[in-house]
Amino acid sequence: MLTGQSLAAQQRGTLGATLAGEVGVAATDFGPGVSRPVIRGIGGDRVRVLENGVGTLDVSNISPDHGIGTEPLFADRIEVVRGPATLRYGSAAIGGVVNVLDGRVPTERATAAVSGRTELRGNTADEERAGALLLNGGAANFAWQTRVFARRTGDLHIPGTNLHQHDETAHEHEEGEEHEHEAEPIFGRVPNTAIDSEGWSAGGTWFWRAGYLGAAFTAHNTLFGIPPGGHVHDPEEEEGHDEDESHEEHDHTAEPVRSDLHQRRVDVRGAVTEPFGPFARADLELAFADYDHSELEGDSVGTRFDQTGHEGRLELTQQECGNLTGALGTQYQFTELEASGDKAYLPTVKTTNWAGFLFEELVTGPVAWQAGARYEHQRVAPVASSGFAARTFDGVSGSLGAVWSFAENWGLTASVARTTRLPSATELFADGPHAATAAYELGDPTLDRERATAVELSLRRRAGFVTGVVTVFRSRFDDYIFEQPTGATADGLPVYAFVARDARFEGGEIETWWHLHEGKAHALDLRLGADWVRATQLDDDQPLPRIPPHRFLAGLHYRGGALTAGIDVIRASAQRRTAPGEEETSGYTLVSADLGYRFVVGRVEYLVFLRGTNLADDEVRNHVSFLKEYAPLAGRSLSAGLRLTF
Repeated sequence: MLTGQSLAAQQRGTLGATLAGEVGVAATDFGPGVSRPVIRGIGGDRVRVLENGVGTLDVSNISPDHGIGTEPLFADRIEVVRGPATLRYGSAAIGGVVNVLDGRVPTERATAAVSGRTELRGNTADEERAGALLLNGGAANFAWQTRVFARRTGDLHIPGTNLHQHDETAHEHEEGEEHEHEAEPIFGRVPNTAIDSEGWSAGGTWFWRAGYLGAAFTAHNTLFGIPPGGHVHDPEEEEGHDEDESHEEHDHTAEPVRSDLHQRRVDVRGAVTEPFGPFARADLELAFADYDHSELEGDSVGTRFDQTGHEGRLELTQQECGNLTGALGTQYQFTELEASGDKAYLPTVKTTNWAGFLFEELVTGPVAWQAGARYEHQRVAPVASSGFAARTFDGVSGSLGAVWSFAENWGLTASVARTTRLPSATELFADGPHAATAAYELGDPTLDRERATAVELSLRRRAGFVTGVVTVFRSRFDDYIFEQPTGATADGLPVYAFVARDARFEGGEIETWWHLHEGKAHALDLRLGADWVRATQLDDDQPLPRIPPHRFLAGLHYRGGALTAGIDVIRASAQRRTAPGEEETSGYTLVSADLGYRFVVGRVEYLVFLRGTNLADDEVRNHVSFLKEYAPLAGRSLSAGLRLTF
């Protein structure tokens, strides 16, 4: 979990980039404007991103070039959930859950008539200028919050050139002619990666003796560029065009592509905080969103996504019954997604999902036994004119686990889960050119449920000279759904078809803190960690695509009164184990350092923070990214910020 000053130091413009330094978490990095978390090698529609416990209701889960409609600047804390606990959040959370908690709907009574924080920050990597203001207040039984932010950046600065050297090759046209239409390498920056983002929200909550009820409205707008190479624009050759005219047409259509995202969202939160019947409390979370996302090719719209949706979640916490505790609940989600434009590759689809879940824990001496279950029903219905029939799915998931506190401050956790994931509209009904992945995507409307059996074992130490956790995991998937090249072409693009194959994910994580010095005035900690994952398609013993390489992490962190300082090193191995048609990536070393100073003047607390990233100016090509050959990560950079809390 990230919170407080550590969150302030690691915050980036996207959620994936903010979490990329956490053990077991990678990021998709589709340019600096888009980055979604990948947990233990699994991403996309298998990792649920939540805002205050409810889905983001955007379309970031259907394509790596779609941004997440949430702003990390406002986060009070970010939680990463993995393992059997994800059963509470749905089949689309089979890989993990990232929950951004920002308090847009107040859940506690106000402690002052007006309080809040403001923040200014900048970054030399992309000439970022960002600012945010958050105000809280209230009186008696009412509390309110309002916030506003803005971010502007330029193109991303990098070491060397944006294009990898082996990309300067001719590409064969579907008629057999060779056209050298790759862009020329550009030194020192990745073109068309600027970001213009802004948003605001306002909310309030009414409290009474036994609970509260509140609501908030949020507006979020982002315009960001897609690096060249992410989108492929093929000329539409008309009859009578000669070779020169064809080249001219191609040059004309290879225009910079930008994504223009808008979301309007209403959140409702309520709770009954006093016992009633067999329950200790009840929590209700609702969200309603109107989302649109246009892919701009020059001044024209190539593809537009419009989605309306709502999600609700009710969780009832049981009263303790001896050594037995638990919770049960229900969840409902509806979305209607319409894709339009010349390159729309999805029909209009309505997806309805509802579920019930249960979690119980029984403590017997030093062992806490845990069990969970979830039933889920989903209907995916495309418009009749698409030629596809609606599909209905049911899924049952369950988990068993035990936490054994075998010694003081030591715990051993073991769990096994059998989970079911229901296929998405994209996997079922995609049929068309997808510019983001430079592929013609072909769904399979006959796909069935995806099942996985996962085993996990963790050893944790909570206090002492060395604290931390070591985890090993193994997941066996039946009918794992992913895109696979067919060898055919359509609309001048390679065809990638969604297929279901058996697969296996296995790996481990270690994160330890060595408390070298713990005093009243000063503390010095050494952080050592590593993560690795290996993913294999079992039918032909081939690696799965875009799996993160092994990583090793080390850091030294100092805390002394108002001052904090640290240095971190991440060493990523080369990824040579690649899927068919996938490029290998070299290893890299990321060296970062941060410095923070906190002081109080009057009633205002000031936090000044500096962070240097990629201090060795290493060329970093993220193997998880679709754009690793076209857009490396930022070179040596410095970020600085000032936060005032009052």
